Amino acid sequence: MSRLIKLEWLKIRSNATFWVLVGLHIGIVLLIVLSGKIFIGSLSINGNNLKDFAGVNNFPIYQFPDIWHNITYVAGFLKFILAIYMIISITNEITYDTLRQNIMNGLSRVDFIISKLFLFSCCQLVLRFLCLLQDFRLG
Repeated sequence: MSRLIKLEWLKIRSNATFWVLVGLHIGIVLLIVLSGKIFIGSLSINGNNLKDFAGVNNFPIYQFPDIWHNITYVAGFLKFILAIYMIISITNEITYDTLRQNIMNGLSRVDFIISKLFLFSCCQLVLRFLCLLQDFRLG
């Protein structure tokens, strides 16, 4: 299993597409969540700022336990970004014949699928952990 992890890490370490898409995912989630907090802070009723009546932190969107659901809901819309990278990664394997070379070197097709699934499972776990950190920061 460690051989499969090393093999996938060597492939994505220098792949600019992967890093751009992961950065895009993190950046969009941060932008949506933080801009929502700024928007709520700038609301006003009849010219009176809502900060006088209720602080931004009093809205249930950014309070525990609702923040867990809300940020995960927003991040769930961006799952397609990693799905796009999964398609790009597998097609690159086929296009550049690295899949064929790996099979000739002793990697089975099942190992190939397992390594890809493990890679994207790890990516999802890292992104969910970043959502958890955002929850603690904003909540």
